Amino acid sequence: MAKAVHHRPLARGRIHVRYQVNVAIGEVRPVGAWGPAIFSDDVAADIREDWRLHIGDGLSPEAATTRIIEQYADAVKDQDEAGVVWLALAVSQWRTGRLLPEVQARAIEVIDNGADLRRWESADPKTRRARAQVLAKTRDQLLSPPPETKRIPRRRRSRTPYGAGDVLRYRHRSGREFVFWVSRNVSDIGGEYNYLEVLDLGGSAVPSLSDLHRYSPLKLGAALRRPGDPIQTGRIGLSLIHASMLGADRITLIGNVAYPPGRPRFDAWGASARDVDDVLYRLLSDGDQ
Repeated sequence: MAKAVHHRPLARGRIHVRYQVNVAIGEVRPVGAWGPAIFSDDVAADIREDWRLHIGDGLSPEAATTRIIEQYADAVKDQDEAGVVWLALAVSQWRTGRLLPEVQARAIEVIDNGADLRRWESADPKTRRARAQVLAKTRDQLLSPPPETKRIPRRRRSRTPYGAGDVLRYRHRSGREFVFWVSRNVSDIGGEYNYLEVLDLGGSAVPSLSDLHRYSPLKLGAALRRPGDPIQTGRIGLSLIHASMLGADRITLIGNVAYPPGRPRFDAWGASARDVDDVLYRLLSDGDQ
């Protein structure tokens, strides 16, 4: 399922709130977590990715660990998120055959002193029990011999030839065409991405830059719409990765129009050049296709 994402530059600047509520089912869980698994958490998932990126770039386990602790310095200092950092880092190291003793010790301490489970004190009993089981299994895993060291290839960074204000005409494989209006670019360890709003061409043959504000924002289909969710806007946008990989037969630069700073915000759904058609299809689905 398509998922709304915010890359690390946004996540690190977020307002700190301890708990969030899934309005659809009334579930309470720590902010950034979407489940009890170790990597069902924004910070933990980012750390796993960063670890593989650093090792793939040729850093030693010690240097990669230092780099990550520096990157997540604010989280390490936070009593609620420090445990997330050490658990994610320890499990990432164990899985790749590079578990450092000091990281292992920190993670075991987080489990044994109850620091992580306290983050889940307001969760429903079933979710809290599930997290406790995950921690118990993680403890056993970290105390067991890790697998052999695995080679991690260097990962291709995301690149984009487009910048803020660029207006793009995009042709879906179905033949339908859209306007992509880049609001800004963001960069992190994984490369550079475009944050863009998706507009409905409405049958126009060629987007008119002078009438750009007249095009309707693409609306989220019923399948993923969450009535009552104060965060979801219903306006479709993308956080587009590897835009440079899109061929000229699919995407065309029409021109550049400064993106209005006061324009209503949109939901940035994660998509790459490889799956942008599938993501758009799911976002527009009303659930009966």
